[in-house]
Amino acid sequence: MVVVYSAAAMNNLRAVPGDLTGPAVIPAAAVTVRYATAGSRGGGGKRGEVSPFDALEDSPPATVEVLEGCKQAVQPIWISVAIPAGAKPGQYAGKVTVQASGAPAVNVPVQVQVA
Repeated sequence: MVVVYSAAAMNNLRAVPGDLTGPAVIPAAAVTVRYATAGSRGGGGKRGEVSPFDALEDSPPATVEVLEGCKQAVQPIWISVAIPAGAKPGQYAGKVTVQASGAPAVNVPVQVQVA
């Protein structure tokens, strides 16, 4: 999981995976990116307050707002890798590029060990 945060709201946040290389290549198409959405368990929590992230969505929110409780815009990003059948064992490495409007892109390293 990657957690992106900012003191200001984030617009058009995107996380784009690349290929993972090692003994062979695990293509970017095997990497799934999902965005956690805030919810409230047991009916507690109001919009804008810090609350648990209960669900994963395929698309990011258009805007990640600043949360009152922590004074940050916070967006957890869940990264899953489907290891292709017959993948060679070993260490694979790549990156997920994260960017929001008006902010520089950040390359987040991703490593997977295939047994």
